[in-house]
Amino acid sequence: MKLQLHNLFPILLFTVSLALTGCFEKKKEEVVETPSTDGGGTGDGDGETPAMTTQENYRIVFVTTTEVNGTGVASGTGSGLTSFDALCETEKVTKGFGGTFKAMIGVNQRYANGTDWILRAGKEYRREDLTTVIGYAEDDASHGIIIPAASSTSITAPGNNLLPWTGLTNNWAVDSMNCSDWSRNDNDNTGATMANYGKSSLDFGIDDEYVDLGYTQFWGSPFVYNQDPTKQFCDQKHPIYCVQTKQLPPPGDYKRLFMSTTGVRGDGGIPAMDSVCAADAVTNGLTGTYKAVVVGRENPSGGGTSVVRRVCESGACSGATAMEQSIDWVLYPNMNYRRADNVTFIGTTNVHGYFEDEFEEPIASGGQYWSGMTNSAALSATFQHCGGWSEPTFNGFVNNAGSATPDYGSASVLCSTSLSVLCAEQ
Repeated sequence: MKLQLHNLFPILLFTVSLALTGCFEKKKEEVVETPSTDGGGTGDGDGETPAMTTQENYRIVFVTTTEVNGTGVASGTGSGLTSFDALCETEKVTKGFGGTFKAMIGVNQRYANGTDWILRAGKEYRREDLTTVIGYAEDDASHGIIIPAASSTSITAPGNNLLPWTGLTNNWAVDSMNCSDWSRNDNDNTGATMANYGKSSLDFGIDDEYVDLGYTQFWGSPFVYNQDPTKQFCDQKHPIYCVQTKQLPPPGDYKRLFMSTTGVRGDGGIPAMDSVCAADAVTNGLTGTYKAVVVGRENPSGGGTSVVRRVCESGACSGATAMEQSIDWVLYPNMNYRRADNVTFIGTTNVHGYFEDEFEEPIASGGQYWSGMTNSAALSATFQHCGGWSEPTFNGFVNNAGSATPDYGSASVLCSTSLSVLCAEQ
């Protein structure tokens, strides 16, 4: 019996409908929201700005919309630095940014090269449009200062003249006028109730807009601006500069690092350390292969002289352009590393395959692990590594997992001691 065309039509229509529905559903799943910085959301009708989930390798600087008095609040008395930092964290959410933001405010420990300074050497800083490069932080004469990408680059676009509190001099020191460490919101016409403020659209090279403390205009601060003294009183209200101090994990591939919970003696050898990593990975439910981040030679007492594992032949891989000096090294070059939670971003290795800059987050909350590495000799496997990780009466270098920096060779420990090892995904 022949099936008539008009009988096929409903079936065909239903089939096409299903196919189209599947296409549209798949397309919907592939949509990736990107952060909006205009407060207008993504056009989905909820009026909310989506939170940033990852970002490229740069940090963000913005000026707050809210203006505050010299204690960090819009009215009344705030708690100084704590209130300023809280404002940055509040407005980062409104702008859809992730990571951690702190206020660029001069006070006790928060100044260039201070313990709580917010710029990091070698990092690129961008405006809140996520595109315009403001400059790079550079450790010059012990001051982590922003080197401008161009002579006219400013924190906000020219014409957008915002005047944020700074309390900094143009050589990045804490100024004596900082609202008495940001505890005053009054005006008795004394230095104790005054503070420096900046100009967010200030172009480099405009001499009369700098506080002249003997610095040349190029190396001076782009932030400090004192044109109208009446605006310095602590009962006035100004916005503040907010700087991203911890960025979100960059997009793309990454590897994982974790501290072993199982201890191993320093005289156990590199194969034993690798075995600990392999066993602990399974215990922690991790897939893949893991090896110990250690350097060392064969046991000299056994006549061995060959290097078993290293990244550098000499200090900081001098003369190398990539990984040509490495032997059985376990970290990848230019690779992003996270903790085993797959979320916490530790940092990115350099072209030689080791961590050179400050970590975004420490490797772990604390604890020591065997490494054989030293800051002075870099990662060359030429010094304290328990005599090829085989001699119990020798010493071996360890690293501190809770440090904000790579902290190579932070201590020397007797090799009969049982310690963790740092395990790297291969």
